Amino acid sequence: MENNKELQRIAKLAVNLTHEFTSPLSTLVATLEELQREEKEPKKRMQLDVALRNAYKYRSLTNDVFSISRAMNGNVIHNLAYTNIVDFIDNICMMFQTAAQNKKIKLQFTSSIKDLQCYVDYKNLFKIVYKLIANGIRFSNSNTGIVKVSLFHLSDSNQLQLEIWDNGIGIVPEKVPHVFSLNYDEDPIHLAHYQGTSIGLYLTKLLTELIGGTISVESTKFEYTKFKILLPIYTNPNTLPFDHVEIMDKESAEQLTSKEVVLNVDTDEILQIKSSKSDSNLVVIAANKKQEEYWKSIYPNEKELIFVYDIDIALGHIFDFVPDLIIIQEGLKDLNLKETIQFLKRNTVVSHIPIVVYSPDATVDSRKTLLSETKADDVIIDSGDAETTISRLNNLIENRKRVFESAWQKALNEIKTTKSLSLEDSFLSKLNSIIDHHISDDEFNVNQLSDEMFMSRTQIHRKLKAISNQSTTQYIKRFKLKKALIELEGHTGTISEIAYKFGFSSPAYFSRVFQEVYGKKPSEVIRNDR
Repeated sequence: MENNKELQRIAKLAVNLTHEFTSPLSTLVATLEELQREEKEPKKRMQLDVALRNAYKYRSLTNDVFSISRAMNGNVIHNLAYTNIVDFIDNICMMFQTAAQNKKIKLQFTSSIKDLQCYVDYKNLFKIVYKLIANGIRFSNSNTGIVKVSLFHLSDSNQLQLEIWDNGIGIVPEKVPHVFSLNYDEDPIHLAHYQGTSIGLYLTKLLTELIGGTISVESTKFEYTKFKILLPIYTNPNTLPFDHVEIMDKESAEQLTSKEVVLNVDTDEILQIKSSKSDSNLVVIAANKKQEEYWKSIYPNEKELIFVYDIDIALGHIFDFVPDLIIIQEGLKDLNLKETIQFLKRNTVVSHIPIVVYSPDATVDSRKTLLSETKADDVIIDSGDAETTISRLNNLIENRKRVFESAWQKALNEIKTTKSLSLEDSFLSKLNSIIDHHISDDEFNVNQLSDEMFMSRTQIHRKLKAISNQSTTQYIKRFKLKKALIELEGHTGTISEIAYKFGFSSPAYFSRVFQEVYGKKPSEVIRNDR
């Protein structure tokens, strides 16, 4: 009982906080949209596009947190309408047709029945179906993608079964049981990008249960994902199982969905991964569509490739995914090549990524000029020698890794003196400073680090992987252990004192992870040093 009260108190606080966020976020979005419409300078439009994309995401996230908080607080009003549920779901699918067509994905709706009049919790059901269709489109491949929405009447149990299936990137088997978990911690690209913040699917499950249904998922990596929802059918207003109800009679499905819109942020072309290896590199390629086959032949089954045909969308992907290599075709529509490259190289999040200009018709002389003017890391021409091209691109990635591995070792060595790193390594300098500020806090985690770095978890994870080949959690742990090693060697305190000083929850845990990293116990360091 006490736990429920505490949960409701936290939920109420979250409701109040999201209320506070809503007004300034709306003002921010409106201002950015107006500035973007009026801005003529390409460089500033680029910057506004990135800012607006993130503002949309924060607004969507705030709305999700608000919905979760209200549900946890028990403050839910069920808005029900007596309508044809088949038409209601069909209309939601129709709203996504333009987004699906733009990505050349087939979006299909089928139903075992043509008409079923019942009481529909239309606001909550809309959110559920909306999120799952948006996910299906988001994670399906252009040209070959299919999203199927199927409705079945299970007359023997007086239930509806709704299935939303896509043939997109799928989810690795060990992650499937955790898809709806709010606190499940990350992995690589699959679950991290399928869930985003993990709030979306958690909210979907919560809303499904609120309206009396159940939800489950099946998936196979790179083959398909299918969400299955079982919903009770309510035909008698006197037997509705909800405490707070507002009922609208004889409302058409079109009227119920007419005020809703599909946001670009929910249907944007996020991932187009054809094949993958767990350790393969991620490459964003901004090029004309006709060049896609060329790059597929350059990188057959070797890299994870994201193709985009618009520089603004490309920038969004670059900041979202922090790839290992960026390839930009000269002459792409609305592209100022020099300004785009300078903009990327000045940004801390992506400054470490090699940038290649693809100029298929360039001569040897014009290639040198282009390289000098744009300050790109390389300019690739269509020489017909795929093997040489692959070698040059792979060398770029490997050379950049070696540079940052050196920076990583430098960062560890300079922990002793807290000397500032060079401007090129300002990312590590800021990261180390934040971790150092929270060094004794055993609850300091990736989420807090993300907030203080003003970067997403994915951005930090990808950049740290490039620099140190470690996850964010591993990096924080190694940083603390390095500090602890220095103090052990200096005999500044007991093992317990040092463990707690550097934010380890217990001396036993500290000893275990210390031995995993350094191959010896803290007590051995002290003994051997005397």
